[in-house]
Amino acid sequence: MKTLLQVSLANHHAKANFQKKNIEYQYFMLYKLVKNSSIFGKIFQNLEAKWIVLFLLAIGLKAHAQMEELKQLANAFYQANADKYDRKLYNLASRDHGKIRETAPVSTFEMLLTRKDKNPETGKRCRIYLTIYYYSDPDECRSAAEVWFKKFIRNSSIKPNRKSKITDPEAQYYILFNREYILIMDMPCYEWEKEEWNTVKKSLLKVFEESQSKALEIDCGTGTVIWSLNSF
Repeated sequence: MKTLLQVSLANHHAKANFQKKNIEYQYFMLYKLVKNSSIFGKIFQNLEAKWIVLFLLAIGLKAHAQMEELKQLANAFYQANADKYDRKLYNLASRDHGKIRETAPVSTFEMLLTRKDKNPETGKRCRIYLTIYYYSDPDECRSAAEVWFKKFIRNSSIKPNRKSKITDPEAQYYILFNREYILIMDMPCYEWEKEEWNTVKKSLLKVFEESQSKALEIDCGTGTVIWSLNSF
């Protein structure tokens, strides 16, 4: 019998394929409109200009399709935890992610999961923030990560695969580095619950982990940076 996560992932792939075909059709119609317009008709007589426009359309198509796929994966992650968490996608509080926003990601996706029931000891509902920074290609993604490491969370700097410490982190962080995007999951320290964190992290990896994924975790108690999965 398939699990809820397996069903959700299967639905994700079906939706992603449908959306990709729909996007391809939209870009084809846009191409025809531009080509046949009186203004751009003369431009398309120039073969070089034609290929430039087609190249730009292809880049836009790829970025849009990839971001839609990442949104579907994020939805699959939410569905795996929907029995315990509510979801919010808009008007979210800014997270302390250092200077990563200055590395010019093509797109950014944010999601907040809030526990439905309160912790009986603290009286709080734990919150989990998910942020995805998507880049145009693997080289851009890796370069962005290397720049980010120099101006990392809490203005710290780290080096790949080496022991480091973050000064007074405000949250427990789990950061996943994939081919074309960087995913950050964090939970505020004053709401952090070890068992809950490990459960959610496990479901995150089931959805987002790839064969060459790299990861690091920041312990909110000590600030220790722990590398895992593949070497960066």
